[in-house]
Amino acid sequence: MPHSKLILTPSPEAALPPTGQVVERLSAIGLTRETRATDVAGQAAYLAGDRFLQLITFLGCSPFVRLEPEHPDDSEFSHIRIRGPFAEPLFRSGPNTTPPRCPVCRHRYVHWRELAEQDSFNCEGCGANLSMPTLNWRQSAGTGRLFI
Repeated sequence: MPHSKLILTPSPEAALPPTGQVVERLSAIGLTRETRATDVAGQAAYLAGDRFLQLITFLGCSPFVRLEPEHPDDSEFSHIRIRGPFAEPLFRSGPNTTPPRCPVCRHRYVHWRELAEQDSFNCEGCGANLSMPTLNWRQSAGTGRLFI
């Protein structure tokens, strides 16, 4: 089964609450429930809460969503992890990341991975000063200090 992810992160301007408050709030709204296990980095994995399927919509003609592990080492089910907070924003992308565009002129960056190590660069289309976070990722990648 492919590992699909939905990553949520607070806006860059938002003050980051302590992780404990994030965990409590996610549980209070019914997105999560008890901790299932910890991964090799010691980060908790939370089981889907009672309102998980009301808060997150899975599209398709007949999506199959497993909410419980079938065995102790199972990771092929829907669960929630919290990463961070990190001192500096981290860039997140995946194998299905679409090429971003310049927010000024809409120039398309097909070879965006080559730019990932640069702090800033000038747009090939209009010359605007850009960075990875300022590109229009169309919700397929982005940066953050806290990831859910």
